[in-house]
Amino acid sequence: MKILTEILKSKRIEAKLSQKEIAEKANIKQPYYSDIERGRCDPSLKVFSKLAAVLNIDMNILKQNSDNNEKDVILNDTLM
Repeated sequence: MKILTEILKSKRIEAKLSQKEIAEKANIKQPYYSDIERGRCDPSLKVFSKLAAVLNIDMNILKQNSDNNEKDVILNDTLM
């Protein structure tokens, strides 16, 4: 899930939004979003789909992230 947390943070910063703003738009509590972004807890598919919609993240990233470590490297490279 480390790649997911990096993507969430990167997209949030790119959108110039605070954690509070993301949480409000996704209808979740800010401390919960903070825990997700820091990797302290894993979001449910429902919560991730809300965050993906707010941050314009392709949901296919879940499949790519779980396939194998090689794809994790590819995803990480696309963030830079």
